[in-house]
Amino acid sequence: GIGPGGLYPPPHQLVGVDPGYFQQRQLPPLYNQQQQQQPQSRSYEEMVLEVERMREQLKEKDMVVSSLQHRVNHLENQINELRQLPTGKISHIPVDDMIRIMEEYGSEVSNQTLPQRKQNIKKASIVRQFRRWNPEFFRYFIHVNGEWVPKLGREGELRRRAEKRRALKQRAPPGGK
Repeated sequence: GIGPGGLYPPPHQLVGVDPGYFQQRQLPPLYNQQQQQQPQSRSYEEMVLEVERMREQLKEKDMVVSSLQHRVNHLENQINELRQLPTGKISHIPVDDMIRIMEEYGSEVSNQTLPQRKQNIKKASIVRQFRRWNPEFFRYFIHVNGEWVPKLGREGELRRRAEKRRALKQRAPPGGK
């Protein structure tokens, strides 16, 4: 029946039941507050420790990833700088740079001037003309901050070219090239 304190009568009112039965018997965790709190608080503490361990591991891994990302960025910058450096091949000089140099400094070997170019002129034609006009290009030009500049400066390079053309003209046989 139903007793004053709940669904079942108190243990001392049960006939034929040992009063120590309920103290010795393990009740479900819902009723055993002491038992319920202890394992839960222990597992909670374990979870807190595990979370802290995981945070430390995450920090370490973040530091490794950050370090690797920094190294990747550094290497990418080096690659970009190396791509901008000349390779020692005239064909690797951008066509726009070739045209600018030919317009600005003229030919090293003749008094020829650069004609007005058509838009669809082939790169190979410009490279050939650039080679003829600048047979010792890498001896007199350097690549600085992404631009080709004469080692002697603009005025010095213009003088050098004028002197070289004059010397070649004096050595040229009459009526020949």
